[in-house]
Amino acid sequence: MGASNPAREGKQTANRNSKEGNPRYEHIGRTQDERCPIASASPDLLADAIQSVAAAGDLLSFGSTRDGGAWLVAVYSNGVRYPQYAHSAEELEAVLREIVESCI
Repeated sequence: MGASNPAREGKQTANRNSKEGNPRYEHIGRTQDERCPIASASPDLLADAIQSVAAAGDLLSFGSTRDGGAWLVAVYSNGVRYPQYAHSAEELEAVLREIVESCI
């Protein structure tokens, strides 16, 4: 193993331990529901999407854009990523319905 760099290690520890100044956690004044509308999505629809994608042998992934302005829902099928973005709970439900319907 290479020599350690104390300055770098200190910076990494500080970044890991603090959300202040870390762009990953800056969400431009959005509320939790605005940043992550998954909490307001229908649990049954969410379960159907997960089950449909898994039954097809694919992967369903959730995330958000860096600025927190959109929720990312991606299906990985045969090594190809198919991302879709939702900016509201209604758009998220539409994306999930489309995923369920495409897997039937």
